Amino acid sequence: MLDDQVKGDPNDQADSAGDHSPLSAEPSNPQRQIELGFMFCHSVVSENAQHLVETAATAYAWSELLLEKGIIEAAEYEERRQKIYDSLIRQVEQSGLGLYLNEEHTDKYALTDLPVIDCVERIHLCRAVCCTLHFR
Repeated sequence: MLDDQVKGDPNDQADSAGDHSPLSAEPSNPQRQIELGFMFCHSVVSENAQHLVETAATAYAWSELLLEKGIIEAAEYEERRQKIYDSLIRQVEQSGLGLYLNEEHTDKYALTDLPVIDCVERIHLCRAVCCTLHFR
């Protein structure tokens, strides 16, 4: 369903006719593009959260069963759990996953020594979408 919203339904006559209403996903509507981007991110986060809950439920069920049946000791389990947790945290930190915050708060409009981009030659590709976004 979200894919239809992001890509646009080819059966939707308003969208296929080039309507640039607030719901249009056309590049000439950057606010809608941003909204659709957030909707996509939200759907991916929701799906990942569901997978996480399923995985956690399975892991907890196994560990509780093993502890209840006396197959493993609680202290042994906790020691192993902490060791694996620490290892996974190191992997995440080394892989660069996570949120990056630019602590410098650089004003993009104050940047100098930027590459020269021939906008006239590329306008047919981007339709000047980047020129319409303001972040101040």
